[in-house]
Amino acid sequence: MVEGRNTGIPTILKAMSANGSPLPVFETDDERSYMTVVLPIHEKFIGEIQNDESVSNGAKMEQRRRSKNELRDYVLSLLKERGELSASEIVHSLGYKSVSSTLRSVFKELVCEDLIEYTIPEKMNSRRQKLRLKRK
Repeated sequence: MVEGRNTGIPTILKAMSANGSPLPVFETDDERSYMTVVLPIHEKFIGEIQNDESVSNGAKMEQRRRSKNELRDYVLSLLKERGELSASEIVHSLGYKSVSSTLRSVFKELVCEDLIEYTIPEKMNSRRQKLRLKRK
């Protein structure tokens, strides 16, 4: 096993004991061909995590990877339900933090298929730019 200047493991041990967390579990084989470290969560945080999940799931769609088809359906239904929305509003309703390349391609495909449109097509980088269902 090699650990640079032999500072990482002592630092982990000090930090875990300082905040009252259970000590980490170090696992390796007899040949020392690998090392796994399990950092157990502090008991106080378990209840907080469960509470945070129940609150955020009620307000937002569950944050997880979605297929392109799921994203397409979600974007279309969201725009149908709520009207004009910015890309960031759509992203936040999905529970994401920023627009992914997949979501950008979904927007592009929906625009090319004449299903959605930009509210200010002549100024694509406008801070007031929104998406809406295509008017027929």
